[in-house]
This record gives sequence, C-alpha cells and structure tokens, in this order.
Amino acid sequence: MVRKYTGATAPKDAIECDWHVFITEQVDASFCPIGPWLVTDLDPKNLSIKLTLNGETRQNSLTSVMIFPVAKLVSFISEIMTLNPGDTILTGTPAGIGALNVGDVISVVEIGAIGILTNQVAESGVKNIIDKY
Repeated sequence: MVRKYTGATAPKDAIECDWHVFITEQVDASFCPIGPWLVTDLDPKNLSIKLTLNGETRQNSLTSVMIFPVAKLVSFISEIMTLNPGDTILTGTPAGIGALNVGDVISVVEIGAIGILTNQVAESGVKNIIDKY
C-alpha cells in the first residue's frame, strides 16, 4: 500500500462530454496541460484550490473539503493498479467551471504555492476530422 507521494502540480483536465468526441479528443494535446512545475514540499491535506475563467473566479476551495483525502486516494489507487515513479493522479475538482468555449482563458490561480497555469481554449484539429465523417 502506497502512503506517500512525490509532490503536487496544477493539472487542468478538460473533459469532453460528447461520447464520440470523448474517445478521440481525450488524446488531444490540449486536454490535460500539467504544470507549471512539480512542488515536492507541500502537505496535500489543506491546500487552496482556485481557478478563474476569463478573469472570473469560478472555483475556490480547499483540499481538506474533498470527498476523499489525497492520501486515501493514493492508497486506494495503489491497491487496484501499479503506481510507478512519475505517474500522475488527478484528484478531481471543486464545482463551478462549467462549459468552455474557443477563446476562453482558464487559469489555475493557486493550488498551494505551485504557481499559475494559464491556457487559452483552442479549436481541436481532431474534431475537424470527425466532422468530415
């Protein structure tokens, strides 16, 4: 059973809810940017989580109010699959982000002291291919 982790970073998992797009676009390079870097000296028990969409705060919470603590998630996942050094676990997100549109600017403003990860939503090349069929 794994009871420790290496560090924390700020991922943005942009999930597509349309099933046929989900299968193909989850592999698109823009669907899960991670960064800006890995911070190794953070205690995951009570980190702030803040996110803005086009400058408006859409998520503002703490890891301490997550349904499952980070340590419990790592322990559970390590019991059902092998975790190797470098593996990344996304723990979920507070409510509030909603739909994204091309041109939107989304920023993970804070997860502890990790830093800011900012991306602009762009049109996917994969979707353009699907639309041809």
